[in-house]
Amino acid sequence: MDSAKPITLVSEVVERSFTNDFHCLVALIQHLGAHEKWNSRTPRNIADSIGLDVEDVENVLDGYPAFFRKSSNLSAQKEPLYSLHIRYARRVKKQIEGESSLKEWSAPLSSEEMQILLNLVTNMIGLEAENRRLKEDSRHNNMKVWVALTGAFATAIAAILAQIVSSSS
Repeated sequence: MDSAKPITLVSEVVERSFTNDFHCLVALIQHLGAHEKWNSRTPRNIADSIGLDVEDVENVLDGYPAFFRKSSNLSAQKEPLYSLHIRYARRVKKQIEGESSLKEWSAPLSSEEMQILLNLVTNMIGLEAENRRLKEDSRHNNMKVWVALTGAFATAIAAILAQIVSSSS
């Protein structure tokens, strides 16, 4: 007898929004970018440190893979570790005080690097607002086209009926 469990595939697409995620996204970038002690942390530890809901933190960390890297290594509590990509890319082996072996470490972001990341988030919010405006304009213009077509169709029907009435009299 086959003891394999059936696989259930669930396709759930969550559309992320820089506008909706702004507060959490900025807090995570600042926390993971500026923290002196930790290059990477678990969502639970981050949430505890900055006073955010752990589920919101996990959703934002997983929802923005261009900013945050999920490590294949797990914490001592068997939880995933997250870091900013830029800090992960610059890591070096370093002797950390109180540690017996070399550890991977990366310096906190400079104020210029932090400003670049925060400006990117702000610019993406602007693009989202522009995209919403363009969608609304497109919807409004489509409505105008349908009203004009309906008016033209009604005028054509009226002209045909007028022609039929005048030719039968």
